[in-house]
Amino acid sequence: MATRLLGGTNSDAGLHLKKTDQWSKGWGEAQPTLEEARRELRNVVDALEPKFPDVAKLVEEAEDEVLTYMAFPPEHWRKLYSTNMLERLMRTIKARTRVVSIFPDERSLERLVGAVLIEENEEWMEARRYISEASMAKLNAARPQLPPRGELGLEEAA
Repeated sequence: MATRLLGGTNSDAGLHLKKTDQWSKGWGEAQPTLEEARRELRNVVDALEPKFPDVAKLVEEAEDEVLTYMAFPPEHWRKLYSTNMLERLMRTIKARTRVVSIFPDERSLERLVGAVLIEENEEWMEARRYISEASMAKLNAARPQLPPRGELGLEEAA
C-alpha cells in the first residue's frame, strides 16, 4: 500500500518504506484498530520527514483516504486496500485494445472499452464474488437502518 500511495513520487522514498518494519508485516494484520493505525502512520510520517519531507506531507495529508478501509469489517480490509481487481481490469482492457491496435476514431475506442467494461460488470454480477455474501450481510447488519418512511414525518407523495 505504501508503494502504491507513493507511486508517483521519489522512488528512494518508496524503497525506504519497503524496508521499514511498519510496512513489512501487512498493514491490516499489523494495525488491528484505527487508533493503532493512526499512530503507526504517524510513525511512518516521522520516519520520512528528515529525508523525504514532501513524501511525508503527502502521506500525512492522505491519512483519511489511506485508513478508510478500517470503517469496514476486518475480513474486508485486504480486498479493499488492494488494487488487484483494478489492475486485472486494466490488463483486460489493454489486451482487448491491442488486438485491434488501430482505431479509426476515438468513438470506436470508447465503444470497445465500454463493451469490455459492461462485459466485466456482468461477469462480476453473475459469476464471481469478490466479497462473500455472508461477509456483506455482516456489513449490512452493522449499517444503521432508516425507520419506515411514515415514521420520519415525511409526507407521502400523492
